Amino acid sequence: MLLILRLVIAIVVVVLSVISIITENYDFSKYTIGLLGIMFIIMGVDEFKKDRSFFAIFCFLVALFSLYVSINNFLTS
Repeated sequence: MLLILRLVIAIVVVVLSVISIITENYDFSKYTIGLLGIMFIIMGVDEFKKDRSFFAIFCFLVALFSLYVSINNFLTS
């Protein structure tokens, strides 16, 4: 389940990134960064299930930073 969700989010991120690059309209970056944060949360949960706590904590920290940047972009634009 987590693998499928992670793949779907990754595909959406790639599609949004390609659209942003082709159209040179970077309004989708806040959505892309937010989805990457959610993807890192899913990866952290998956790492905890595999008993690799160092990588899980690292994923959660990256997710927190990504979500902070995304929320900051939403509030400032």
